[in-house]
Amino acid sequence: LIREKVLKNKEVVEYTVCPAGAPEPFTVREVPATLDISGSGAGGGALGPVTSERKFLVPGVGEVRTLELDPEEAGLGSTVWDSGIALAALLTSESSPFAEDLNGKRVLELGCGPALPGLTAALAFPDAEVHLTDYNPAIARSLQRLGVDNVEAFPLDWNDSLRPGGLAQALAGRGDYDLCIAADCIYHSIPSAFTATALELLDRNPNLRLIVISQADRQGLPLVVERLKALSASDKQQPGGDASEEEEPASGVDGPASGSEGPA
Repeated sequence: LIREKVLKNKEVVEYTVCPAGAPEPFTVREVPATLDISGSGAGGGALGPVTSERKFLVPGVGEVRTLELDPEEAGLGSTVWDSGIALAALLTSESSPFAEDLNGKRVLELGCGPALPGLTAALAFPDAEVHLTDYNPAIARSLQRLGVDNVEAFPLDWNDSLRPGGLAQALAGRGDYDLCIAADCIYHSIPSAFTATALELLDRNPNLRLIVISQADRQGLPLVVERLKALSASDKQQPGGDASEEEEPASGVDGPASGSEGPA
């Protein structure tokens, strides 16, 4: 969905998002940002390995700040990838076919990394409850620094869904969700833990809306969609079936089993 990345005046980067079904493209701009990280937990302190700040101007929202993290501690979740920029715009731009009023609703971001999509949703809809999750506790700690009132960040390992009651225990006391989002969490095959997590969330709330975005050359995304459809249909035919038992790990399962993933 990112069609061009244009450097303007060596300071402003423009990302043009062209979703199918929208009457016209829309633009996200990244502008210069500075951050004093002295005493902020850089290098793995209490608030996480923060190294710098990025600032995005997202349609329908305005300014959204994210924190870049030390790759040695945050891995692929250390930075905002292009799919996250596209998803942020898709959630809030008036002309987007994916936009909806999220006020009063509960939103979960999986494998969030710096969490540009989730933070964008939280700022655009102040009456929404947004949960940002990543398998890496350092990432969750770093998100506390941003101080967005309607956001809660906590670690969530997709592998929890592969053991009976694991995901329910990890999400205990947090209820069900109306929208689940994920950006750049799928590569070229079927990540079993991600698929099982999505299936269990759909089982908890059949009306859940699931929006997953990856780069166009990622072959795993349509495979995951088909697997979810097949497993969901199987669950309906066999009440009480355990998604984690039906999900078979695919050969060549992508990257880390959980958390944020960027370009391969």
